[in-house]
Amino acid sequence: MCTLFLGDCNTRKGIPALPFSRSLNVVELPKSQYYPKEFKSVGDHIRAWRLNNHLLQSEVAKLLGVCEDTIVGWEMRGTTPFIRHMPKIIKMIGYTPFKFDTSTLAGQIIHYRFTNGLNPKEFGALIPADATTIQNWENGKHIPRKRKYKKIKNIL
Repeated sequence: MCTLFLGDCNTRKGIPALPFSRSLNVVELPKSQYYPKEFKSVGDHIRAWRLNNHLLQSEVAKLLGVCEDTIVGWEMRGTTPFIRHMPKIIKMIGYTPFKFDTSTLAGQIIHYRFTNGLNPKEFGALIPADATTIQNWENGKHIPRKRKYKKIKNIL
C-alpha cells in the first residue's frame, strides 16, 4: 500500500533502487524494400547510399552532375557509369565500390584510373603508351619495360 503524504519517503528505506545507465542503445530501422540485398553493381552502392541519406534520385543526379535517368539506369537497369563519373561517385559514397588487387601493378593501374576517372587512352598519355598497351598491362598479358615501369610507379 502506497500513500502520498509528507514523510512517505521514509517508508522506502532498504529497498534497492533500479540501476540507471548512461548507455545509449541504437536500434537500426528496417531497410526499405528497395535497399539492395547484394551489392553487385555500382548502382547498388549508389542506391544504398541514397536510401541511407534519404535522398531522391534527382538529388543524387545533381550531386554527380548527371541527369535523373542516368541514376535510374545505374540503380535499376544495371548500366555501368562511365569512368569519368567514378571520382565523384567514390567521393559521394565514401569508398571505392570495386575490389582491386593493389598488390599487383595491374591492380594499382586500374585503381588509379578509376579513382581519377581516366580511361586507358588518358592514362596512356601520362606514360606515354597507347590504350591497348595499358589494357594488356591490366589484363596481365604484358609487363611494362623498366623505363615505363618507373614512370608508372612515379604516377601511382
